[in-house]
Amino acid sequence: MFRFRRFPCLAACLLALVPGCGDPSSGPDAGRKGAQDAAMDGSSADAALDAQADATVDELSDGGSDASIVDCGEGLGPLDMKTFFPNLVRMKTHYLIRRKTDSISEQVLWFEAKDKDTFYMYNSTPLERCHRDTHSWWDDGYMRYIETLNACSPTAVRTRYLYDNDNPGFIFIPETWIGTTPWQRTATVAVEVYSETGDTTDEPTPQERVCAGTNAYTNTLLGWERLESGQCAIHLRSEQLTTWTDGTAMCGSGCCKGYQTDWQEDYWFALDIPVEGGGTDRGMVATEGGNKMGTIGIDRWDSTFDGWDLLPTP
Repeated sequence: MFRFRRFPCLAACLLALVPGCGDPSSGPDAGRKGAQDAAMDGSSADAALDAQADATVDELSDGGSDASIVDCGEGLGPLDMKTFFPNLVRMKTHYLIRRKTDSISEQVLWFEAKDKDTFYMYNSTPLERCHRDTHSWWDDGYMRYIETLNACSPTAVRTRYLYDNDNPGFIFIPETWIGTTPWQRTATVAVEVYSETGDTTDEPTPQERVCAGTNAYTNTLLGWERLESGQCAIHLRSEQLTTWTDGTAMCGSGCCKGYQTDWQEDYWFALDIPVEGGGTDRGMVATEGGNKMGTIGIDRWDSTFDGWDLLPTP
């Protein structure tokens, strides 16, 4: 789902359902321990959801001390997942960065509020906006993945991937997680792809639907894991099988009638990412995975973030 772009901003990267562009990255820390890979059945998932609905969110203080006094998440629930993704407070002043070294390239992730519940996520140089994902927290207590918009092409054409978020929609994570029992949501949603003119700041005019299909997804909060770096993190796995039922204009990208895209991506949300200016804070520390049907590095989107750096002045 998420895309991490090397500097400078590259052209024509697409949604997670379609193989992207750019050079492969070196990947996040290996050796993650304690993965709970067994998926929950429906009754267990329902029970977890009921428990979360009844739970009162226990806000943890900022900083890394909570990670050092427990055995990787023990006793920390229930948790407000908004404080991890996107971290609504920290995103106003900082962005996530993986710093360049001799062996890896620089990668970034930064966020911008659309309104109090909806935010954009960009994967290019801070304050550049050619490629974004849109997510929204709804009143029912879940965050939904709304769309991806790519306008990085040197032409005026942009590509929009739009998900049907009616009953139940593309539910990504719950607002409240109890911190012990794995949570899971499985559903199938419609997805449409449009070719448009304009950039990410314009309303789409005109629209031309180029392909459509269904996305059968399973999103699972597997539990706490201690990373090789020593950080304590929550592990989220997103599995998506998209079946394209209409369209011929983007067959070269896999968005074509009769094609399928099988995607799995794993995310880790840490308690104590270093913050420029001092201290630590929560946020997404790593991602790993990509198109399971792909055979080249650009079908994978792996990264580990070193810290929250200050956003540049507009």
